[in-house]
Amino acid sequence: MRVLTVLAALLLAAAPALADDQESLQQAIKKVADLDSYSFKGETEFQSQFGNAPGPQVPSLDGKYQKTVGLYIKSDKGEVFRKDDRVLVKQGDGDWQDLAQFQPFKAPTPPAADGQRPRLRGNPMMVKLMLKNLKAPHEELRDLARGFKSLKKAEKTGKIGDVDCFEYSGDLGDEAMRNSPLGRLAQLGGPNATLTGSARVWVDTQGNVVIYETVTKGSVTLQGNQIDLTLTRRSEITDAGKTTVEVPEAVQKLLSEKPKAAEKTEDKKDQ
Repeated sequence: MRVLTVLAALLLAAAPALADDQESLQQAIKKVADLDSYSFKGETEFQSQFGNAPGPQVPSLDGKYQKTVGLYIKSDKGEVFRKDDRVLVKQGDGDWQDLAQFQPFKAPTPPAADGQRPRLRGNPMMVKLMLKNLKAPHEELRDLARGFKSLKKAEKTGKIGDVDCFEYSGDLGDEAMRNSPLGRLAQLGGPNATLTGSARVWVDTQGNVVIYETVTKGSVTLQGNQIDLTLTRRSEITDAGKTTVEVPEAVQKLLSEKPKAAEKTEDKKDQ
């Protein structure tokens, strides 16, 4: 009986602390959402038992957001612009076009060593799915805060560069996992996909989000083979309230026109 009483007291003592941690993180995330503009850098690492995915599939990116203008992202493979529910894409040296008409380049299938299963190849359908669900960091953070099933704030600050930050960390719930980029990819493999994930958010002593990171893991069965995947995404927010988004002339022209319907194309067999 005494043991149960002690456990109950510990649980009651922990509840206010958890609520306080959630509230302080929510306040930091709200500060990001209230910004008129900011810049950000993103890095993505995709791993499976076959090794890292080829660089072109998950490039590092530089982005800018301005509330009255839109979201602009640039990587070494292309550019993306989002205004409200309109997503425009520019691949390599190509022209800007609506996402509905966009046809991603197919990455060649990496050769497999003798006796090993075939390696994964780029999935154009997944590329379009991720672009369609593209979100700005303040939107990702909002969803992330809702997705924690547990949350803990570090007792002491740590350095992120030269900035003292508190680290918030915890596991993600089932809904957050299903709606994550890896979750949507895993579900393409069928209903038996298993998903787990965690996240960390670093907030400076003034209550500003500096960096956030998610690590999601999935296991899917494709063509009778079990494939284990890990997706790590990390974004850094900078230049709060000081960023200007310049809209390319071609994007301005497309935004002034009615969106075009998706082109009907026949799938071609691999050569």
